[in-house]
Amino acid sequence: MLITISKKRILFIFFIVVLYICQFRVALHQGYIIFPLEVILIFFMWMWSSKQKKILYKLTWIYILFILYRLMSVFFSEGPLGSVKLLIYSEFGMLLLCHFFVKDIMGGEIIKFIRNVGVVLSILGVYEFVTHSSIFVNLISVESKVFIVSSLGSSSARIRTIFMHPVICGVYTVIFWLAVLYFPYKNKWINYTAKVAIIISLLGTQSRSSWLSFVIVNIMFLLLKKKLLIMKVSKNFIYQFLFIILVSFIGIIFFKNAFAQEIEVLSSRLFNMFNTEHIGVYNRLGMITLGIRTWISSGLLNKLFGNGRDFAINLLKRNPIRGWSVAVDNQYVTILLDYGLVGILFFILLLVRVTLYTIKNDNPVNRCCGLAILSMFISAFFYDMFTWITITFIFCLLICVMQDDNVKDNTVT
Repeated sequence: MLITISKKRILFIFFIVVLYICQFRVALHQGYIIFPLEVILIFFMWMWSSKQKKILYKLTWIYILFILYRLMSVFFSEGPLGSVKLLIYSEFGMLLLCHFFVKDIMGGEIIKFIRNVGVVLSILGVYEFVTHSSIFVNLISVESKVFIVSSLGSSSARIRTIFMHPVICGVYTVIFWLAVLYFPYKNKWINYTAKVAIIISLLGTQSRSSWLSFVIVNIMFLLLKKKLLIMKVSKNFIYQFLFIILVSFIGIIFFKNAFAQEIEVLSSRLFNMFNTEHIGVYNRLGMITLGIRTWISSGLLNKLFGNGRDFAINLLKRNPIRGWSVAVDNQYVTILLDYGLVGILFFILLLVRVTLYTIKNDNPVNRCCGLAILSMFISAFFYDMFTWITITFIFCLLICVMQDDNVKDNTVT
């Protein structure tokens, strides 16, 4: 069994590497690589899986039904064949692949793997934050994705590490933080260093949606731990706090100009969250208004089942908001317009189920996965999560790792 797990782990890591290379270099044609690779890996993982059955839990079934409903919607609305292929390999294939991957590996071990990868990427993020240079940005060679870099303007130094966009990096960084919270390193200083690196990276992404989800999931973490109102202050906490103050003070002295510049950028990003005239806020509010008005004025069948895939983005292209027509930037509005009330109910049902599992099941794997998925639902108010294959990958993985509320044995000894 140890050999089997090792084989599966190597194959899955290989798949992750290919996935991110495709996102950077061949995003326009990544399906031609990802889809056959998924088929091959699913076959080998099925062959190498143990005889022990791993059932599909309610949460997984809800997501499968959500995918199937959208597939049927594409067929009935005579949508493009490319939409069908995208749903199959970017979501259904991902879900099936993740299902076979987690079959023989404990959830806690997977979370620890995510934690370790996250810490390495966060350290790279600290480097990018300090040097104002993106290590991997030159790898983005697909013409349709170049605008992501060029359109960021004065914020071109935003941290992205291996991720195409700083918002996607922010989504992952929140997940990395939760992995460290629920599965901390045994050495407290390594654990402390990891947390500092993650926080700096999160700030450096300048992703306000990720900042918001970070605050909310940490409040939920404290509530679940019942530590929000009762905080015990130990000597170690005081020493660590003083150490942070000392290091910060030294850093400010030696890098005062860079520090002042970063504070100005971060504070402006924060305050612009409440400025309805700011381009990002204005565009998102405008799209929400446009989307809801369009849905209300549509016929009964369109209200229930939507207008077909890509209707939301095409609506925006026909009615650009101050010239903006690139992305809807709200997954809820996109689902409501494309797949109607039935589609949004599937999405909300996923959210409700994840919330219930997170509250009811107190094992660390479920709590970590649950809060990670909830953080993605929060960020989904500010971007189209299902248009990013790297997001659907981590979403599928977390759903497969998370168990029903009556399953307890999902940790690592």
